[in-house]
Amino acid sequence: INAEFFFFFFFFQEPSAIEPISPYGLQKLSSEHYGRLFATNGGAEFVALRFFNVYGPRQDPHSPYSGVISLFMAKVARDRPITVYGDGKQTRDFVFVKDVAQALHRSLAMSMVRPFEAFNVATGRETSVMELAQSVAECLPGHGLQIIRKPSMPGDIRVSLADVSRLHHRLGWVPSTTLLEGLKELQEYETGVVRH
Repeated sequence: INAEFFFFFFFFQEPSAIEPISPYGLQKLSSEHYGRLFATNGGAEFVALRFFNVYGPRQDPHSPYSGVISLFMAKVARDRPITVYGDGKQTRDFVFVKDVAQALHRSLAMSMVRPFEAFNVATGRETSVMELAQSVAECLPGHGLQIIRKPSMPGDIRVSLADVSRLHHRLGWVPSTTLLEGLKELQEYETGVVRH
């Protein structure tokens, strides 16, 4: 799950004009418009949660919708090279699935102040693809990091960073899992380590 439809190269603040750059993004935005329509005209309450780059256990690295983290983890664990497009300085806002679950829980229990509300669910911190690759290698000691460089993909988003202040102010939600902690928990899950 990601939020590539929100921006090309900017910090996505709430509220701001949303202009999708892909059919995927347009579909996501249309869901919000339906929610707003039903909330305004139908008497229903609607909360839109905009998930950024969610990662965590049970994410299938073989799925075409899988995020870069599960792909990198699977390849490095098998001593296979990862592919980095462009200079690797493009950034993403990665959020751990347990933090997303907390945001979902809080949004279900919140008191609505208007019939429609939308929140970004992310960390508000950006990580470059190269920083991610180094962090994955750090979580998998004994496996070398091999990188294949390829040209940038057309339409690739340079910076993906969310403003999560509304979610914090309205719901008191703050992501509690650092990227390294999340990667370690993902690695433990993948190798069958049980946490107490």
